[in-house]
Amino acid sequence: MVRLGAGTVHTARLTACRADTGVAESVGGADSAALITGGLGALGLSSAVFLARRGVRAITLMARSAPDAAARAVIDELTAGGTLVEVVRGDVTDPSACRAAVTAAARHAPLRTVLHLAGTNDDHAFERQTPASFEAVFAAKARGAAELYRALWGHRLDAFVLFSSASAVLGSAGQTNYAAANGFLAGLAEWLRARGVPATSVDWGPWAPGAKGGLAATDAADRAIGRLGIRTLTDAEAEELFGMVLSGRRSRIVAVAVGPEAAATAPAGHPMAALFAAPPQPRAAGGAGPERGWLRTALDGLPAEDRGTLLLGTLRSLTGEVLGDGSNVDDELGFGDMGVDSIMAIDLRGGLAQALGRDLPATVAFDHPSISRLCGYVLDLLYPASASGPEPHPRPEPPVPGEALEDLSFDELLHAVQADVAAGDEENTGIRTDVPADTAAEK
Repeated sequence: MVRLGAGTVHTARLTACRADTGVAESVGGADSAALITGGLGALGLSSAVFLARRGVRAITLMARSAPDAAARAVIDELTAGGTLVEVVRGDVTDPSACRAAVTAAARHAPLRTVLHLAGTNDDHAFERQTPASFEAVFAAKARGAAELYRALWGHRLDAFVLFSSASAVLGSAGQTNYAAANGFLAGLAEWLRARGVPATSVDWGPWAPGAKGGLAATDAADRAIGRLGIRTLTDAEAEELFGMVLSGRRSRIVAVAVGPEAAATAPAGHPMAALFAAPPQPRAAGGAGPERGWLRTALDGLPAEDRGTLLLGTLRSLTGEVLGDGSNVDDELGFGDMGVDSIMAIDLRGGLAQALGRDLPATVAFDHPSISRLCGYVLDLLYPASASGPEPHPRPEPPVPGEALEDLSFDELLHAVQADVAAGDEENTGIRTDVPADTAAEK
């Protein structure tokens, strides 16, 4: 991340640290109350348990729905342990609902701790994001935080914690809107601290709470984050970090369990590689792994008619590596149909660039979305006068008027749009500027 302003450039870096479990013992206490929005979700329930262990006397959980069985079990356990727990129904984007929740939370003891967890996802590939999908995600995260702050006016807080997501720092496939909404919370925390509010934005990484399964509690999530050198936080680890969060000493904390090898193994072009203080070190001579440019050297040494065979085989291997399983690799099947997501596509591009010893467009796997198409592109790029390899994959014709878009595959839609744009360029001397941005095709 880069921030420009006042003639200076600031770049963010991640630095490792461990929480001091004793720093937050003075926060809250037996004579105080807490409010948690999104309180009936998996992370909200774990947070309530953490606060109760720190002696918070009364905890109010704000949510739009009633407690399910898992939530009720946690509430009963807290109540049995002597903590007063109240559930308040309401939408955090509603100012009156926020005021009601704050009033309820302060009814039994001074309100000292507020955790804003309310949020929702509306994940789509970047080209399919719409204003509505951004509005849905920003509503609870961003607008909800602002409404909550207004409702808290006049309360002297020890901690106002905004639960953000590591997607705002590291990125996450399909979550452009979610990352942006969470990034807003970091700016809000700084703005609030400048006005004397002890606000902290926490970019939580994957966390599998014990109360009930969260979004990170799946094998698929473990595999995806594992490729970045990240692992899922346990409740015990999250509680240790919770102490640092409640201390209020920092405006922003990135709470992610990162392995020491993460910076070196992050896919080429992924933000994680640039966020570590120590820059990636060049590969030592004789070190593990093939030398940069090995594939280009091998292709140069082959007759033109044999280059396609070697390149296809290499692309199959690279695709199998990013998928973690080469059994479903198919030369003609689209990368998306094989299960290659946005992060995997970046990884594939990085591996291919390393093998060829040259930079490739960041969107190369999207522009040429199958092994055969990517092979043809690379051969044309390296040997434009004597390209050999698989025949170019025929592009589908643009849909005829009345044809249902939902019947087309993503690749067919992409090529149809490209063909339509190309046709428009032939008819005009320049790029059209009279088309409103909000008329772009929705995914």
